[in-house]
Amino acid sequence: MPAIIASAKILVTGASGFLATHVIRSLLEEGHKVVGTVRSSTKGDYLVKLYKSENFSYVIVENIEATDAFDAMVKSGNFDGIAHVASPFHMRVKEPKDLIGPAVGGTTNILQSALKFGPTVKRIVITSSAVAMLEPHPAPYTYTESDWNESSIRAVEENKASVIDIYQASKTLAERAAWDFIKKHKGEISFDLVTICPPWILGPIIHEVPTIDALNLSHTMFRGIIKANQEQLTPEATGAPQIGLSDARNIATAHVRALTVEAAGGKRFLTTDSLFSHQDIYDILNDAGIQGIPKGHPGSQVPEITLQDSTQSIQVLGMQYIGLKEVVLSTYNTLKDHFPAEF
Repeated sequence: MPAIIASAKILVTGASGFLATHVIRSLLEEGHKVVGTVRSSTKGDYLVKLYKSENFSYVIVENIEATDAFDAMVKSGNFDGIAHVASPFHMRVKEPKDLIGPAVGGTTNILQSALKFGPTVKRIVITSSAVAMLEPHPAPYTYTESDWNESSIRAVEENKASVIDIYQASKTLAERAAWDFIKKHKGEISFDLVTICPPWILGPIIHEVPTIDALNLSHTMFRGIIKANQEQLTPEATGAPQIGLSDARNIATAHVRALTVEAAGGKRFLTTDSLFSHQDIYDILNDAGIQGIPKGHPGSQVPEITLQDSTQSIQVLGMQYIGLKEVVLSTYNTLKDHFPAEF
């Protein structure tokens, strides 16, 4: 199906979140009109002040799990495209349904609303995650868009799931539900689907973070790494390969291009910039002369033999990734700017 055209009208869910604020800014910079969903007028008013654009407005959706959560706005909005970015990313989990319910429910609800009330919608882009692909495999192995994470789902089904398993299952089940929906309703829908599957996302903070305790999980994890006690760090821990890293600005660009590039329709996109270890973060910050950063154990990095192939995002979406050094430095600087007393 054709992608959206210039000056399109786009609905962005979860508009007040870390990634979504970057997606909206990128859409506005490209000349599109954006309506964002937020949970309260306070969050929406912050965004109005942030963007200072007549092309941005917001609507309140308190519960994305409600089956009719998006019906009214899709029915009246005449949207050309939808970027469904809203999905829980936290570890405050008592039961699997705490994450899986909002992730799957929000995804299927936005698709159902578009089916029933969105005849003008041409494309829907859903934010998934690289963890939806990262099924454990013996090394060496290279992950691509053909991979699916089945083990986390099994762990939930067998009541053996850790919090990480539950999060990974939520992303996997939500994305799979989206593709199943498209397959089931192929002859009824006016739109096609694209999913963006990023790894750990860092970079500049532009969403509202009133206190350091309100940081999103990604930046909280980064803070924990750089505030670690040197005496407690081991070479095995600092050098171990991590899930992968990308900058929010890059992932926002991927969403915009997923909406606008015709050839993107019907595809998943793995959008990993760099693989890394905690030692890489320590080395980059120490080489930049930043004080108070652990030294870690220089040279402890383990060679990467499990890789993530983002070639499709480069070839189809034209992605040019920022690179690990810039992601790490921009993340440190944004934390320092927001909370100078802490850094």
